Amino acid sequence: FLLVAVKRRLTFALINSSLLNTARITAMLMLILVAAAFLNFTLSFIGFGRGIESLLLGSDLSPYSVIFIIIIFYIILGTFLDAMPMMILTAPTLTPLVVQLGFDPVWFGIVVILVSEIGLITPPMGMNCYVVQGVRGSGALHDVFIGVAPYIVALLAVLAALVAFPEIALWLPQTFFSSVQ
Repeated sequence: FLLVAVKRRLTFALINSSLLNTARITAMLMLILVAAAFLNFTLSFIGFGRGIESLLLGSDLSPYSVIFIIIIFYIILGTFLDAMPMMILTAPTLTPLVVQLGFDPVWFGIVVILVSEIGLITPPMGMNCYVVQGVRGSGALHDVFIGVAPYIVALLAVLAALVAFPEIALWLPQTFFSSVQ
């Protein structure tokens, strides 16, 4: 508002349009959150979380093998879903499992965010690539996918470092909270 007011372009129509678009976006997000909450309730009611937990814990997989399966699942899911709905749908089911395997929930949250972002730029359906293509306006979508390849490699390297050395993600929160107490 301040920037538009300084440039003397603040009009009632602009304020009305801004508030209307804000209400629309908020309503869409709330609809997604309500639907995800209902789906989580339904999945919890039918025992989906316990089924996944017993399947993964009942197998002879190491904790890191389970984390690897979860990471692959998130990358595949991230190519089709936006990050927030994906986390709302999966975190209530997978976080207790990961904690039970002995991993830190803060570390898992950081890994989930990183993997979600990898999924959003991974072909063939990387949603952020389509956004970039829409902003570019010209050129082939194939060029966008080629352009994000180095970023995918870099993010996978960061992910590998986080899995190999969880202290990378936990150092700052542990330092902050130990100094607060």
